[in-house]
Amino acid sequence: MNPLAVATLQVLLLVVALAAAGVAALRGLRLARRAAREGGGARGWEHPEVQAGLRHAVAPLWWTAAAVVLTALVPRFAGMGAA
Repeated sequence: MNPLAVATLQVLLLVVALAAAGVAALRGLRLARRAAREGGGARGWEHPEVQAGLRHAVAPLWWTAAAVVLTALVPRFAGMGAA
């Protein structure tokens, strides 16, 4: 594979990682504001709706991790990395 294509693919994957991290941060901030507004103390986090909100806020972090790992592996898949 062309080195320019590999570098372009790596940049695109890093953009996906940054975007997903930004979405996760925004969802986390929105969840924190909601939790502060509603209160409920320590037991409030046990509510099923709140747990679903946490899963929703953390989901983009999985996309971030996958994009970073793929960015590191692209040269190897392209046959340019060490064997």
